[in-house]
Amino acid sequence: MRRPICWVLKLEDGVKKKIMVTFSGNKIRWKSKRSDEAVWKYDVVPDEQDWDDLLKLAEARYARRRIPYSHLELIHKKRDVSFPRAQE
Repeated sequence: MRRPICWVLKLEDGVKKKIMVTFSGNKIRWKSKRSDEAVWKYDVVPDEQDWDDLLKLAEARYARRRIPYSHLELIHKKRDVSFPRAQE
């Protein structure tokens, strides 16, 4: 298993929230944990900002050859299903 993609957000109430994304086959698994909680929440439903953050971090890792292209494709595919773009 490759290393997960992780990042930390500071919420409006001042508490930090750590988000961790792992890849398992053709699935993306999300989990998160607030600094004031003791346990991780698994299979969290990400919002559009979470997808944008994941995509930005994954593209940077792909450029440094830290993740395979298949993970980047999977992120694009799953993101477009969750948040379809408006047709122009």
